[in-house]
Amino acid sequence: MAILFIFLILENILEKFIPFLNFFDEVLTIFSLVLLVIFRNKLVINRNEIIMLVSFMITIIIGIISNLLAGVRVVPIAVIKDIIQISKFFIIYMFGTSYLYKGITRVAFRRISCFSKAYLVILLIFGLASQFIDLGMTGDKRYFIYSYAFLYSHETFLVSAVIIMISVLLAQNDIKNKYYIIAGFCVLLLTMRSKAIIFMLVVISMEILGQRYDFITKGSQFWKKNWAKIILVGIFVFGVAILFLQSKVMLYVGYGMRAARPALYIVGFKIMRDFFPVGVGFGEFASYISTTYNSPIYTRYGIQEVSGLNYETHYAYVSDTYWPYIFGQLGVLGTISYLIALYYTFKNVVKKIGNTRGKLTAAIALISYMIFACFAESLLTNSDIIIYALTLSYYLNIDGENI
Repeated sequence: MAILFIFLILENILEKFIPFLNFFDEVLTIFSLVLLVIFRNKLVINRNEIIMLVSFMITIIIGIISNLLAGVRVVPIAVIKDIIQISKFFIIYMFGTSYLYKGITRVAFRRISCFSKAYLVILLIFGLASQFIDLGMTGDKRYFIYSYAFLYSHETFLVSAVIIMISVLLAQNDIKNKYYIIAGFCVLLLTMRSKAIIFMLVVISMEILGQRYDFITKGSQFWKKNWAKIILVGIFVFGVAILFLQSKVMLYVGYGMRAARPALYIVGFKIMRDFFPVGVGFGEFASYISTTYNSPIYTRYGIQEVSGLNYETHYAYVSDTYWPYIFGQLGVLGTISYLIALYYTFKNVVKKIGNTRGKLTAAIALISYMIFACFAESLLTNSDIIIYALTLSYYLNIDGENI
């Protein structure tokens, strides 16, 4: 499994040389589902996972009902593909937490830790060098920094790789890892992605809290006694994030229906209103699948010529956000059941792997990043979600002491 970790970290780079790797995430999802079905009697499943599975199955049913009731159209192959896309996170997570429930071995964890340290150093060296030498690894200049992507197809994929490796080092609970974590933070800053700031803020806040309060051994008593302070920390993190993001948010608001991302949000809410309490169903909105099979929804709401949502721009920004994909296609009922499934998944993550400060910090930081990232990318359906799901369910499932 250490080899799989390294492969997933490098997968986006390898796609340039091995094109069929584009389908790796779907193949692994189907393979994991088959194993879960075959060995269903041997799976170790708790209450949180049962609620998560039931809620997600209800979500799928609501989505299919939406297809039938919306009266837009029903394209079976588009529906099937979209169900696979939305299922990837939950299936892979269940595979890691119930089929691979014993967790990663210490030997394998040391291997991915060593790889992460070496790779973070390499990324930082090339990142700093690329600010002064044109290595073909940078994009536009923001403020005084050229956005850094290394060999990845976009800065976002580099961000995902780096925060996963930082999470592994946090879980190791080794003070010596702080230098590599700082190196990772520097790489994140070089990507010039605002959402990476969220991850760093959560890690720093959790570390400060962890040094001052013993929230691991005191368990639920800590959270009950200090809930006000925790909320204040959350508000602080959110406030700083808004400070960093406000210019971009105001820019999107100013564009309105003329830009892809705000148009998807606006139309998504309109769909949720017009088709209440369901949505338009799978394969119809805010995904490449919907454009591949020529969904009429874009024309119906007048955004078929918006840059990034039209043929001329190859629908480049149709998946540039995630939540409109959920509430537009699933409606109010489907969104509620989907959020319940996510909530119990994340609750299960904290319960199963949050037994040390390092692992709890890594888990909460990853979850926070995933939630915020979905406002600006389709993280929960793209190829990167595989390593997020495996990290939260398997790669962080270790003893966490003296590794």
